[in-house]
Amino acid sequence: MKPRIQFILKKRHVYGKHYSAGLSSGLYNSAKFAADMLASIGFPVSLVEVTDNNDIDREVDKFKPDVVIIEALWVVPSKFAMLQNLHPGVTWVVRVHSEAAFLAQEGIAISWISEYPKFDNVYVALNSLEALSQVISFYPDKGLHTSKLLYLPTYYPAPQKPLYNKRFSGTTVNIACMGAIRVLKNTLIQAIAAMRFADDKGWTLRFHINMALFDMEGNAPYRSVVDLFKDTKHELVQYDWMDHDAFIAFLKGIDISMQVSFSETFCIVAGDSVAAGVPMVGSHAIRWLDEESKAGTISVNSITEALHRVLRHNSHLIKKNLEHLQEDAAMSRNAWLGAIAHLT
Repeated sequence: MKPRIQFILKKRHVYGKHYSAGLSSGLYNSAKFAADMLASIGFPVSLVEVTDNNDIDREVDKFKPDVVIIEALWVVPSKFAMLQNLHPGVTWVVRVHSEAAFLAQEGIAISWISEYPKFDNVYVALNSLEALSQVISFYPDKGLHTSKLLYLPTYYPAPQKPLYNKRFSGTTVNIACMGAIRVLKNTLIQAIAAMRFADDKGWTLRFHINMALFDMEGNAPYRSVVDLFKDTKHELVQYDWMDHDAFIAFLKGIDISMQVSFSETFCIVAGDSVAAGVPMVGSHAIRWLDEESKAGTISVNSITEALHRVLRHNSHLIKKNLEHLQEDAAMSRNAWLGAIAHLT
């Protein structure tokens, strides 16, 4: 009999004025993709969103899982003392979705990652090999056993063929740089490169980004991109957060997708773009992406050249990137199955 797996996420309010159940974020999509994959091969699976630490006991009591995966760093380590007493047969996994560059921006990250494994039946899982290597590097210095670390990568349900047959024609180019706007997402440099690319072609640029309440209330990277487009012939097009199906439909109208980030563990936006058949420019942080689709993060010239390259070789690169995505999906599936077997 396969073990019962429960994914627990904290409800998020950051992608708009109000929380909406099932509203897609990278974290939610990552958990749902993994949950759906496990369910498709016969695991009893539950995915729930809760308000805070205090709701965990109720959801675990209802589903009675063997393994609980806490998505991201939001459960105070001391909470596991109580949860273990209430549910002694449960194995707990806190899944971390960032590498050190992003973790440095969360003041509690290293402290909590170092506290969790001190509790029996509590593991820490990283969703990239680089993140795993980073944590393995300092655990022994803290007297912590690396046996409490797991690798649970992002699983992306890669299609057998692109969802859309993309062909650019016209004098207006639609370039999307979607996702939360943060310094390490590198949105401003990508926007400058997109402008230069459009100017090289003699085209008008429509540059598509996400906006959200927190962006408009003081996010400096967001303000910089807005100011860039003022008094130019190019257009900045802004969207509130979309659910995953709506985002895939949105990509049908996009000519090129950009995610030239400084740090990524997988990048679901890149996965969505490749699955949709949209030419993709990313960075070396998106390790599964084809090398021809990558650009240097700090070089406008490098990014501009990559935009020219992926549009010129779009059919070739769309095919290669989809093959890479499929290979990554197979490896990720095996990693999940291996980790679950180890835990149970």
